[in-house]
Amino acid sequence: SCSVSDAIDVTVNPNPIVNLGADAMLCDGDQLVIDATTPGATYSWQDNSNGPTFTADATGTYDVDVTVNGCTTNDAINVTINPMPVVDLGPDVTLCQGTPLLLDATVPGASYSWQNGSTDATFAVNATGTYDVDVTLGTCSASDAINVTVNPNPTVNLGADAALCDGDQIILNATTAGATYNWQDNSNGPTFTATTSGTYDVDVTVNGCTTNDA
Repeated sequence: SCSVSDAIDVTVNPNPIVNLGADAMLCDGDQLVIDATTPGATYSWQDNSNGPTFTADATGTYDVDVTVNGCTTNDAINVTINPMPVVDLGPDVTLCQGTPLLLDATVPGASYSWQNGSTDATFAVNATGTYDVDVTLGTCSASDAINVTVNPNPTVNLGADAALCDGDQIILNATTAGATYNWQDNSNGPTFTATTSGTYDVDVTVNGCTTNDA
């Protein structure tokens, strides 16, 4: 005829929801802010830091324990840092017309996009302009540009071969605006007076570009 009773209150707290996102691939020099922010939570990352976020800048696995009201959830993310392609077309350059220049952006395994849409690893230059290339390796891209100036070669015409009489002379004229001159005897005037039989020739140079005639 005797009874006794008891009661207990049970509280079931939900586990916190943690989602660090999908695994990520970054380029060298980039970083990823991994965010585990949860109201009322405490945090423990793989390095025992305890902030709500973690900045990843190296390849590795990053994980966090998030605790709310004594209940803990863990999540992890793999981060891969890919190297940036190294692209160097060299310094700006000045050429003479007809001088070949091959720009080389070769990076093993890469793809290329030049200023005119071509996709080769190299580009042959034959005119003044700015040349640039985007090089993509995996998910990472780098670019470089070079200014090329192509100067024209001076035009030199000493005339047709000549036959003179003894005692006569002929003035060979190589005058060209802004030029320097070097004749067969190393004289450097714009003209040369020929009085004897022989071959007479001159190098005419303008802006570093030289043309010879004889």
